[in-house]
Amino acid sequence: MDGRAIKVTRSVQSGADHLWSVISTPGYLEACHPFCARNDVQHWPGVGAADTIAYYGGRIVQRHFVAWEEGTGYDLVVTNADGANQAAVSWRIDPEGESASRLTVTLQPHFLDQMPRALRWLAYLGVRSRMRRYLESAVAGVVHHAETGRRVARNQFGPHPWFSPAVES
Repeated sequence: MDGRAIKVTRSVQSGADHLWSVISTPGYLEACHPFCARNDVQHWPGVGAADTIAYYGGRIVQRHFVAWEEGTGYDLVVTNADGANQAAVSWRIDPEGESASRLTVTLQPHFLDQMPRALRWLAYLGVRSRMRRYLESAVAGVVHHAETGRRVARNQFGPHPWFSPAVES
């Protein structure tokens, strides 16, 4: 991962085994992700696993799992509908005693790679805060679900203009 990587780490009041059972369950994003309308699984688990995320905002992406470390985490590549590489993502669990753990998710954006090199950093500076907000909400959703067992509501930690705009009441 290079200097553009965005990393979010959160402590979880749940043992590492339980947290692993949450993030390794097929289709788990439907219960954990505040921007995910559907999480359809094509193949699960392990290297070669694949699923699709349909966001409330209409965007659809594919996740392709390229590394799987049982009980510890996995690495995946996110592509859009035409197969273009959008990001590389790493999920890792670190135990912090019997009943606590730490979840770290690192996202390496690739969707800017098609731009001329001179413009990439400027574009990255423009999208970094939105990508961090996305990642913080996704991690908060997993933490919430792991700690409470309750499903995360749409936009529970606030809306996101790219993935789940605010809902008009």
